[in-house]
Amino acid sequence: MNSIAAPKPSAFIYRLVGTALVYYITAKLGQYLAIPPGFITPVYAPSGIAVAVLLCWGDQLAVGIWIAALIAAAWPLWVNTGNGAMSMVSGLGIATGSVLQALVGAWLLRRWVGADLLFQKAQNVFKFAGIELFSCMISPTLGAGTMLLCGLISPNNFLNSWITFWLGDYIGVLVIAPLLILMWLDRIATWQWLGQTFKSAQKNALDIASIARLLVHPDHSPETSRQFKQLREVGIWLVLISIVGIIAFGMAYPIEYMVVPLLVWAALRFGQRFTNYSILLVAGLALAGTIHGTSSFNRSTLNETLLLLQAFIGAITLMMLVLSAVIIEREQAKTSLEQANADLESKIEARTAELQLAKHYLEEQVQERTASLSQALAELTHTHESLKQAQLQLVQTEKMSSLGQLVAGVAHEINNPIGFIFGNITYTTAYTQDLLDLLELYQTTYDQPTPAIQAKLEEVDLEFLKADLPKTFSSMRAGADRVKQIVLSLRNFSRLDEAAFKPANIHEGIDNALVILDHQLKATNHRSAIQVVKTYGQIPLIECYVGQLNQVFMNILVNAIEAIAPDKQATRTNTSCHALAARTDRPGTKLFDILQTYSVPTIHIDTELQEQSVVIRIADNGPGMTEETLKNIFNPFFTTKPVGQGTGLGLSISYQIITERHQGTLQCHSVLDYGTEFIIQIPR
Repeated sequence: MNSIAAPKPSAFIYRLVGTALVYYITAKLGQYLAIPPGFITPVYAPSGIAVAVLLCWGDQLAVGIWIAALIAAAWPLWVNTGNGAMSMVSGLGIATGSVLQALVGAWLLRRWVGADLLFQKAQNVFKFAGIELFSCMISPTLGAGTMLLCGLISPNNFLNSWITFWLGDYIGVLVIAPLLILMWLDRIATWQWLGQTFKSAQKNALDIASIARLLVHPDHSPETSRQFKQLREVGIWLVLISIVGIIAFGMAYPIEYMVVPLLVWAALRFGQRFTNYSILLVAGLALAGTIHGTSSFNRSTLNETLLLLQAFIGAITLMMLVLSAVIIEREQAKTSLEQANADLESKIEARTAELQLAKHYLEEQVQERTASLSQALAELTHTHESLKQAQLQLVQTEKMSSLGQLVAGVAHEINNPIGFIFGNITYTTAYTQDLLDLLELYQTTYDQPTPAIQAKLEEVDLEFLKADLPKTFSSMRAGADRVKQIVLSLRNFSRLDEAAFKPANIHEGIDNALVILDHQLKATNHRSAIQVVKTYGQIPLIECYVGQLNQVFMNILVNAIEAIAPDKQATRTNTSCHALAARTDRPGTKLFDILQTYSVPTIHIDTELQEQSVVIRIADNGPGMTEETLKNIFNPFFTTKPVGQGTGLGLSISYQIITERHQGTLQCHSVLDYGTEFIIQIPR
């Protein structure tokens, strides 16, 4: 409150008019309570109102105070003396002194203390009392001086009038100003308290029976019990203060200072605001008793009576203000101590937490370091395995590359002579047929051959030669055609000139692999021939690495051929097929169910075009695999073949070709004793 914000114009007018009215009303009330009435006021409340208003709302309201003070002072003087001019001059002096007194007091309090802390410390209360003791000399000096000059008081009564005037203003400031200032500082809580009090009074006025029940059978909740005890304590205090007030100020017994313990009780138990109300109550009782002549302060002379009354009110007011400030300081010190203790505990807890955090941090660092070392070791091991795998894959790739070059070279070298043979067979067949036709013509023309010719004909068995020679040439043509087809398949399968990612016919790659593996599909001494069933869908050209994809087909087909055990299929019956259909662990795939209907060794190849991919299924009705084998078939170097007969890289490389090079999937389903199915899915 050291700096006062300028109010809005409407608010300023309301405050100005309100201040003037309150000042004037309290001034008139003070005149009615004067000793004697209309003469000298021992507790001049307007002085305290003026200081509080200027301190809380600003010095601009001094105009309203001055006008109200002028009317309140000049009008009674005019009525009592009948001298309008002198009354106006005296009123101007009293009003000007009252305003200057309030302005000086408010300015000094703002400069040296500040209203916010005015009653929070004992030393500030003493500063307030000292400042107002000095500033309250201004109004008596100007007011009594003007009245002396105007002849309204005699020189012999000037000093007594000045002292009474001064003490009346000072006591008014001590009693009224703290109450108003504290109400202003605590105005929100005050309005809430008044509102709750009004609501409570309204409710209680409408329900007297509930009050009686509460008094007889109070609610036992902690909050209600506390409020009831406090209300009961306040009631006891009011009874005691009333008894002491009646005896001291109504029966003239000199026990007026018995109110001091009761005021101390109020200060200790009920707070600073209630203490100020108590001071106002005691001052009002003392003033009323003195006016009616029933107070212990009444003496033979008026000056002695006023001096005792003002000394009593000033003493209890100052004492209670100091005591309230000391209590507040003690509570603040207690709060500060508790806060310091809480802060210390918080710091200890924070430091403990920091130490725990540091401990956890170190533990985490150790764990992270250990994990990092473990990870580094794992990465090193993985790198070693990867290098080993890469080396073997490189060897395998070089093998495949060398094999491809060899196959391409052999195919090229064979292709030329086989082309020559294949081409000449046609001409030789034609020439031979011409010779046979010519020979038949000779036999027809010369039906009597010579004995030598007849003997030769019988020796060579001409009829058999004529029948068997075309068959021989046809067989030679078929053999040459077979060799030519094998050469073409070898060239297509190697695809050394097609390593780029380009459109290709996957059916052609599968067929080429089957041509190369045709001799392995034939019957052996230990098993019957393996039949190949192809159900090709309408598959367009797809983007792929042709040579690598052909390698995948070759690896899977070779595994299927090698997996079919000798004579295994001879024991498969329709009963076993139905038993498989009833099993819950069988793969519910398209080919797997179809494959069980074959009773001979069979490889079934199916292709299908889906929305986003091409699916190739290659299944066999061989012995199948165990769960453990199925889990490891795509792992590098895993093989079920004897040492030296397999590297364990075929399916691993196939898996990488499909998943990494083509961004597809390679899956395997297998049931022991019933067969295996590989599913290749390649994005379109």
